[in-house]
Amino acid sequence: EAAMVHGIDSDELVTKINEYLATKNA
Repeated sequence: EAAMVHGIDSDELVTKINEYLATKNA
């Protein structure tokens, strides 16, 4: 999935990762 993150702001990327992890752990 690393190839998908190009062009995304770091803060936005962190937010997306946090949301992904939150959903995965839900």
